Amino acid sequence: MPKSKKRNFSKKEQFGFVLQSLRYALANRIPLFRVMETQAKPFAAPEYPPVEILIEVYGLPEGQGGRVRRPVSAKRLSEFFGDWKIQEEFLKWYAKRIASTIPADSSLAGLKRSLARLAVGRHGRLPPKIYLQSQYRILIAEITLLHERFGNHVRLPQQRDEILNFGVASNAKWIEFCKKRRIFLGELFDVTPKTAAKLILSKQYGCTEGSIHDRLFRKGGP
Repeated sequence: MPKSKKRNFSKKEQFGFVLQSLRYALANRIPLFRVMETQAKPFAAPEYPPVEILIEVYGLPEGQGGRVRRPVSAKRLSEFFGDWKIQEEFLKWYAKRIASTIPADSSLAGLKRSLARLAVGRHGRLPPKIYLQSQYRILIAEITLLHERFGNHVRLPQQRDEILNFGVASNAKWIEFCKKRRIFLGELFDVTPKTAAKLILSKQYGCTEGSIHDRLFRKGGP
């Protein structure tokens, strides 16, 4: 008995099939993402512990017939999740989720409203105050140790390599800024540790030292 010849679908039929599949998935709320595994990494102060989520994505075919290809590669899917619009939606969802845990008659009602309607504020470039303060204290301690080790009359550029090696060995936060020449070593010794810490933070967040100072010492607010 002769084998039946497989039909070749036209491009119009192929794309029409994709359109029908997408409409069907939307109308019936068919989930294409499935969380396979969730794992929280150990807390390491002052960083917030990351959460790893393994997501399985069910792919819709590009067409029908004998040769069905994967329409979107894994690389393209990763680009989708890394797109800023997706990140932005997640931030807003997360803020609303936190807002939902605050009672309406709470003294934190103002924060509840702000979280529910998340928007970029006056200090949008800077991290939360408590996090910035933690970074500030760490930098002060590191630069104080640097001053104690090399004194106030450091010789540059003669001692440059020695100072950089000291920073690497102590895993100091300031070392990357000096290596990339975003700040010069002399700037760490010409001022107090507190002033040097504000300078580094201003370079890190792309703002003025005054903005860093205001965020660190402004009364009230997160």
